[in-house]
Amino acid sequence: MLLYETGKKAGENWINRFSKEWKLNDHMFIEAAQNFYAELGWGKFDIKENNANELIIRVENSFIARGYGESDAAVCHFLRGYNAGLAEVLKRKYLEACETRCAAKGDDCCEFVMNRFE
Repeated sequence: MLLYETGKKAGENWINRFSKEWKLNDHMFIEAAQNFYAELGWGKFDIKENNANELIIRVENSFIARGYGESDAAVCHFLRGYNAGLAEVLKRKYLEACETRCAAKGDDCCEFVMNRFE
């Protein structure tokens, strides 16, 4: 829980800071953010919205899963929180994130679904 909450606050702070500095619209901001994450070595991020109005972020080569190694459970708690914070600012509403796939479990990527989870 600590890694999730820390990541969420970091995601909120990051997107608020850089959205002001970069002065890009939504689509261009997301593209710049994807490139920024790749340059940091965090992995290749793909951000989409589905028909259920959920924001889905897929991360290939997640630095957390890569560093953790094999696991029976999802391990990217910091990134789960980070993506939730990022999504809250983008969508302008309270959201939580669920990691539905994790490379540490043998999935082809880590996938985070942001929505209002009850």
